[in-house]
Amino acid sequence: MTLAEVAPQAAADGNSVAGRIPALVGAISDRLAALPLEGGAPAHLVVLGSGQQTVEKIAEIPRHERWELQFPPGNSVESYARQLEYFHIELGLIGGSTDITYVTNLADPTPKTHTGRAADESRLYLVWQRGSMRDADEQLVSKAKQPLADRVVAHFCPPDLEAQLAQLEETKAQADKRTRIKKTVFGVRANDFGGFRLHVLEQTGD
Repeated sequence: MTLAEVAPQAAADGNSVAGRIPALVGAISDRLAALPLEGGAPAHLVVLGSGQQTVEKIAEIPRHERWELQFPPGNSVESYARQLEYFHIELGLIGGSTDITYVTNLADPTPKTHTGRAADESRLYLVWQRGSMRDADEQLVSKAKQPLADRVVAHFCPPDLEAQLAQLEETKAQADKRTRIKKTVFGVRANDFGGFRLHVLEQTGD
């Protein structure tokens, strides 16, 4: 899974795409629909929380390029749906409209849907670029009786999940005495309480 960050406002030059979903849906829906199946999201789709890209920050590897999240091998669509729900990750169909169609209750036989204004959305979103989980997303959308068409399935993450990933990454880097992180791969596994927990599978850097 590769990541793309949501930011509060558009960059001043108008060429970079602000992370807020209104700009995403209205200005780059065609480009989102044409995202490549391999690799990370294009850099021009990402801006910082300030809406600007400073020289210092551009020199760093952004989270959406260095983070990867792997679900357990052999995951069924049902177990995948339970894991998404456990981490409060909500599916949303974006593109072709100024609204977002959300898919919730993912573990139910027929997930529920509702529509929200794009202008109200500001969460970090994730997009599968390849693999079986991308196919699982399409199956969940189909179970909700929603046509995918040229829309993109995005995973909207709560702020505490992003903060948890960042803390895990930092803890691993400190333990290994790294000053620069090139890539962090997170994994999902069962905890002792019938739920799931995240951990760092692999990290590279200097």
